Amino acid sequence: MQEGKMKLNQRINPYSRWDMPGAIEKVKMYLNKRDKFTGLYNRNYFFYCLGQKKNGTFIKIKFMGINFINLNSGIKTGDEIIQHISKTLKNIRANCIASRLSGTKFGLYTEETEINYIRQIIEEIITITNSISNNSDNIKVSASIGAVIYNNNDFSIKDASNKLEISLSNCIRKGNNKYEIYNEKYEPHINIESIEKSIESGEITLYYQPKVDVKSKKIKGVEALIRWFDEEYGYITPNKLIGFAENTGYISSLGRWIIRKACEEIKELNDTLDQRIDLSVNISPYQLEDEKFLNDIKDIVKEIGFDQELLKLEITENENMESIDKIHQIFREIKSTGIKVSIDDFGKGYNSIDYIKNYNVDEIKIDKSLVEYLENNPLFIKSLINMIHTTNAYVVAEGVERKVEYDFLERMGCDFIQGYYCYKPMSFNSLLEIIKKDTI
Repeated sequence: MQEGKMKLNQRINPYSRWDMPGAIEKVKMYLNKRDKFTGLYNRNYFFYCLGQKKNGTFIKIKFMGINFINLNSGIKTGDEIIQHISKTLKNIRANCIASRLSGTKFGLYTEETEINYIRQIIEEIITITNSISNNSDNIKVSASIGAVIYNNNDFSIKDASNKLEISLSNCIRKGNNKYEIYNEKYEPHINIESIEKSIESGEITLYYQPKVDVKSKKIKGVEALIRWFDEEYGYITPNKLIGFAENTGYISSLGRWIIRKACEEIKELNDTLDQRIDLSVNISPYQLEDEKFLNDIKDIVKEIGFDQELLKLEITENENMESIDKIHQIFREIKSTGIKVSIDDFGKGYNSIDYIKNYNVDEIKIDKSLVEYLENNPLFIKSLINMIHTTNAYVVAEGVERKVEYDFLERMGCDFIQGYYCYKPMSFNSLLEIIKKDTI
């Protein structure tokens, strides 16, 4: 009877379990797994769980607006929102593991890898976020969400973390309540590690496409073009490589490598053949936003001993250019060094005339789409060339593939021709041989 009472007392008394062997250690272990504020798994235990997985999907969410709410509506309000978010994430799917990674960043893991299922989870999170904002005029919360899927027994926390940082950065840049599933946008074999290995092995290299002076019929300049010939995956297009580099923030590092290698090779060509061939290098608008951009170029040019007056930076005309503050100042600073500025893909859209009207550039390259328009309306192209010449900028026609196009452009006063009719992009060694012959 006494024994029965003891058992009954143990069941009734909620504190009696603390006296059980190992109970305190179990409680400590439980607390060590949890974020004290939200009750979700903490970062360390979440990553420990993920370390046991071979497949599945890692979703990372950054909630924006909480800090603003803390400042303007009080920390209590911000805390209530975080706890509400935590509760909904914990219950969003039975097969999901939820974690508070830090501050306003949360993680979800599910063994599911079907992309539409993952998209449903993400859209549900966005719906939850919108409902928080819709309940009050003073509270605005948004989410940026990245996801990466592994289904080939290749789950890696390090790899996932790197890819999710890329996706989150892109989402934040795009605006409120955006998401990106890494697997949809990027091919798995294109990553920073594979790029750097391919540079070292020579699978990533530079090709050069000559620009021909219409009057002298001689090569006066070349444009450096990146090429990737992967041993396993074959030719990987520049758009994929550059697009990945821009989205990941790797474009500054890749851009420095391109400028360095191109300057080294064209200096070697000029020294060997006693020439003054100028070099054009494509620059991404994202590089212009890097505060170290121009100093890096000046350091490279000085170190190599390349004549900076022979260097042209080709800046592609697109919508990203319009978002860069102080574009006039950037152009002036570039030109103050003696380096030239060229506008690439002119006429493809956006605000083409602004580059003639507002910016003091040295060269404008007419896009291939306008060259193809020649036979339909040659007077339009002639007027465009004349208008550009009023700014003292040279005109280069891109994508010239037929003799009739070359002849038209020659009669209209175009300065330089670039395209397959004259030369295709070629390796550095082929360029050396062509310039030795110097004939079209």
